Amino acid sequence: LVRNVCNGVNCAVLAYGQTSSGKTFTMGIGKEQLHALRQGDEQAVEGLVVPFALRELLRNVEEARGKRTFKLLVSFVEVYMEKFYDLLDGRKVVSAMTGYDREVMLVGAKLRPVERMEDVIRLLQIGSDTRITKGTAQNDQSSRSHAVLTIHVQSSAAEELHSSAAAMAAPPLAAKLHLVDLAGSESVGRAGAVGLTAREGNSINKSLMTLREIIQLQLTSPLQCESQASKAKTLYRNSKLTTLLRDALGGNSSTFFVACVSPADANTVTTVSTLEFATTARRIRTKPAVNIG
Repeated sequence: LVRNVCNGVNCAVLAYGQTSSGKTFTMGIGKEQLHALRQGDEQAVEGLVVPFALRELLRNVEEARGKRTFKLLVSFVEVYMEKFYDLLDGRKVVSAMTGYDREVMLVGAKLRPVERMEDVIRLLQIGSDTRITKGTAQNDQSSRSHAVLTIHVQSSAAEELHSSAAAMAAPPLAAKLHLVDLAGSESVGRAGAVGLTAREGNSINKSLMTLREIIQLQLTSPLQCESQASKAKTLYRNSKLTTLLRDALGGNSSTFFVACVSPADANTVTTVSTLEFATTARRIRTKPAVNIG
């Protein structure tokens, strides 16, 4: 995955599942995991998605030194109640815009340059402290928003190669790595949610349903693709989450879903639903392209 993004291919990892199934822990961006990262406790975060991906990315950048020059830029936003908030800029409201090449950009979101693991940990801490969480009957630290950490990876031939034939064969590349901690689906009744908390739950469920519908649409046979194009465009616009992740969900990306489930008997129905979603998602074969420029 990390090698792909360093080679100009968009990549994404999304943690999906019901509330309290361990998505934030699996991604490695919970308060306890970030504290362990700051303390240098490697064992506490071993195998967790974000710390592992970042270490591998920085290792690949270091190994490419002398051949390619890399620039890494980080954004960290949350999708809360169908609005985008920049977690690195005091939860400033930002908007999404689709460019001429159909790339989705966040207008107003800050892109912070990073060079070391410590730089990213500091930004993750800022974003984590700002992200909205709330206690419910199902989860005492329930994420009330989808969190999207994006690493923009830009590279070009190293200066010493600029005048050589090697540089001609190594064009500048630009790709994005989305690391997404989705808010968990929840039963508003079982969560004991009322008022704003209930509206948050309904908004989360709606966006996750749109995500499921888009994944299902990816399995449409080629004969139907043309007739389904209009439906796909509408679906992406139905949720801010799917609008933002259009490149990750639309085929031009190496995309992985981590299905998180609960062992509790009371959650059996939701667990089966999550596994059915995972079964559908794993049948999809994308055709990502190298992004030059």
